[in-house]
Amino acid sequence: MDAKEFYRLFQNGLAKTITRARACWKNSTDYTDYIIDMIDKEVLQENFSTEERKNTGKEYFRIDLVAYTDRKNELSAPPSKTTKKSFNFNKHLWDLRVAVEHENADTSWMDEVIKLAHIACPLRVVIGYLPKEEDKCAYLEYVHNALCNLDAYDNVLRGELLIILGDTRCESENEFCTYFPYIYKKNGFLPLE
Repeated sequence: MDAKEFYRLFQNGLAKTITRARACWKNSTDYTDYIIDMIDKEVLQENFSTEERKNTGKEYFRIDLVAYTDRKNELSAPPSKTTKKSFNFNKHLWDLRVAVEHENADTSWMDEVIKLAHIACPLRVVIGYLPKEEDKCAYLEYVHNALCNLDAYDNVLRGELLIILGDTRCESENEFCTYFPYIYKKNGFLPLE
């Protein structure tokens, strides 16, 4: 689907559900919910294969912690082409610098790696866990193979991707996990030196 096709489907979906659109227009929260639901049902689910339909998700890229540089003060107010005066418009200019995900479940942190592989910033960090006795390198090789199959693989190589693996299932209640850092390179994960 390209931009033209998306917009055509968006317009068709809007026309098809115009009664609901009009009913919730005056409430911004309700209208946002309507637009998102309409796009999900009328644009995405109706026009992708059965397998792809299962994979729509709202707010999937919520990231546990981000750091960014706010640069909006570098912008001047935009001039209006019709009046030559500045117009009222909120200024936004920021660069994402760090994205961090933490996953307690020792079976689920790979999803966080794939999520952050799609995020463009200089440093992405996933903190995950494995049972103490497991071969961490085997898991990291598996994740590397998955990353290599992403359509967004070129993005994976931009900036750094750090995985910090901690131990679970330690010997005793008083034993705290040890963390091991790994940095992603084109040929896989390497211990961070």
